[in-house]
Amino acid sequence: MNGDYQVFRPRSEDIYDWSGGQLHPEIRQHVGVGNVVRVQVSENGSADTGWSDTPYVLVTGQGGDRLTGIVDDPYRSQYSALDNGTVIEFDRADCTEIPLDWPENEALAPRATHTGQGREITGYIEPD
Repeated sequence: MNGDYQVFRPRSEDIYDWSGGQLHPEIRQHVGVGNVVRVQVSENGSADTGWSDTPYVLVTGQGGDRLTGIVDDPYRSQYSALDNGTVIEFDRADCTEIPLDWPENEALAPRATHTGQGREITGYIEPD
């Protein structure tokens, strides 16, 4: 799948670092061009088929709360819905993870604060 996708909107509190530490949601407002974030997309553009892919995306453009990015995920496989190089658009509120210890997020990391909560598995978030 490389054109027909739907981006998942998590609950505002569902934003994590690469290790599963929960971040305060305000960090999304600081995401900009050059940062890497994770979003969750559905297969075949329908939530009914499941939220099956969680690519990392390099942000390449922004207009208000709307971001444009290129799927740039070192963990892509033959089972991934979106190939590396796929351009997608999403809202800041759609970000589910910010890997703060990745070089692209070095300047963003000092702005992040943790809630003290976390999760064992990063990536997929079960929809309500």
